[in-house]
Amino acid sequence: MSLHQLLKMGADDFVPYPLPDGALKEAIDRVRTPAEAAPAPVIAASHAGNPAFKAKGDKDGVLLPVHGLSGGTGATTYACNLAWELANMNPQDPPRVCLLDLDFQYGSVSIYLD
Repeated sequence: MSLHQLLKMGADDFVPYPLPDGALKEAIDRVRTPAEAAPAPVIAASHAGNPAFKAKGDKDGVLLPVHGLSGGTGATTYACNLAWELANMNPQDPPRVCLLDLDFQYGSVSIYLD
């Protein structure tokens, strides 16, 4: 919770605990190095409520819900491991994976993924 608040307040980086080798030096180097100016995203205006982008139809999407039947069954661990394995399936053409933790009160995916 405190990490989330610090990032919202404008923190540039954080270092996990326990510290991996060289993590503190890398974080300091990232903060001291000036960021390159990224080009501003171009957002096309939408007309009459239609989206400004068009789906090409060349992507396949899959929704894999994971739900624990009671507390402590390992659903969050399973979901994190599943997302990790899916993201690392094909190193040449890695798929994009989005993991959403909708357990707003006790969600711990962010802790598992550091």
